[in-house]
Amino acid sequence: MTSQDILLTCGAILWTCGGAAGLVSLGRHRGLADRVDMLEGDIKQSLSKIEQDGERTRELLHVVVRAHMGDKS
Repeated sequence: MTSQDILLTCGAILWTCGGAAGLVSLGRHRGLADRVDMLEGDIKQSLSKIEQDGERTRELLHVVVRAHMGDKS
């Protein structure tokens, strides 16, 4: 086996390992992307609930203030 054959064999091994690492990385990326999408949906839902709670709290505050003002007049 010549030095050129050794270099070609090493190159082929490195290329194969790099390809395998790329596939593993791609799989991890897809998994992470799915998790990010799921978390993004959860965050949007939570923000929507917070907004609804804020509206209800504001309405309740207005009722309390109106009732208090009604008691004083």
